[in-house]
Amino acid sequence: MSYPPPRTTGFGLLQYVLQSEMPTKSAAKLVDAMHRHEFIRFSRRFESSTIRGYVLDVGPQFFLLALVSDRLWFDGFECFRITDVKDLRLDPYAAFAEAALRKRAERRPKKPRVKVANIEDLLLSAGKAFPLVTIHREQADPDVCWIGRVQGVSRGARFAAGNRSRQACLPK
Repeated sequence: MSYPPPRTTGFGLLQYVLQSEMPTKSAAKLVDAMHRHEFIRFSRRFESSTIRGYVLDVGPQFFLLALVSDRLWFDGFECFRITDVKDLRLDPYAAFAEAALRKRAERRPKKPRVKVANIEDLLLSAGKAFPLVTIHREQADPDVCWIGRVQGVSRGARFAAGNRSRQACLPK
């Protein structure tokens, strides 16, 4: 598989070349889908449903997705760990979904100022870009998430939810 030239901004293929010996097969597919602006679908080991959208950025461990809901609206942004992705492919209904998005005058959102270089950068930049951030730690407890503002990152993510602060350990 040949790759387009790495971007000079962001965390595309250049980051992989510098930080790891070889990008994984999923990472290479994500980078390719990002450069081609392809509508993708994948599942995760923690969920039975599929996730659909457009890849906006790819880092060594995480990628940023412009999420498209099942009702065919853009539905915000999500970051996923690359190793949690399975069955990554072009969406077989991409033409239909993209036609519906066009009819609804939905435009592919621009990439927010979220860095996916590592978990610390991801949390801090997401905290600056959005008033609320949701953290899911499926390996630790698949039925729990934290919603709040990122106050800082150390060994755990300092996270404020309402009037209470919680200490959420960062995944390795």
